[in-house]
Amino acid sequence: MKAITERGHEVASHGYHHEIARDLTREQELDCIRRTTDMLLKRTGKRPVGWRTCTQSDNTVELLMEEGYIWNSNSFADDLPFVWENSQTRLVELPRQPFGDGRLYGHQNRAGDHPENALRLWKRFFDDLYKESALGPLFTTFQLHPYVSSRLGRTSALKEMIEYMKAHEGVWFATGIEIANWWLEQNFSEQPAPLRIAAVS
Repeated sequence: MKAITERGHEVASHGYHHEIARDLTREQELDCIRRTTDMLLKRTGKRPVGWRTCTQSDNTVELLMEEGYIWNSNSFADDLPFVWENSQTRLVELPRQPFGDGRLYGHQNRAGDHPENALRLWKRFFDDLYKESALGPLFTTFQLHPYVSSRLGRTSALKEMIEYMKAHEGVWFATGIEIANWWLEQNFSEQPAPLRIAAVS
């Protein structure tokens, strides 16, 4: 984990043991967030500032703000980042999208050419996103699992997808904290969409 961090990757939190947050009391969820934060700090030497788990509760956003997190990535509510606010702090939401490898491969494990199916869907998704980006900054996450996409055949499909995206001008491969900080610096959540376009043109 230290080697991953030293190579410039961001290590974010995913819960302590894949808890279902909506099944936890507020106190139990707070304990989970604190234990996870401490565990990652000890193993990487850096305090995590991003949180993405399998679910969230009605308390999650407030607890993350209280514990000093900067970004969360559990919502499917929008295509672009947005900001949660209270009187003391802000938390940037980096929305998820449903085309991660778990969903694609999980429902197609009996299809003999499933890496090609995933690659085709990913490329079409990216192509439409890239075309729309001419109107203003766009964002997406590619949700991947080592036990899914590191398998032979799937690894080469993922490599091809990364190379395909890199071949397009203006694509930014960023960490969660880089996106969150950039979004806050642009003050995009306070601006209507047309002003966002002017800000980055």
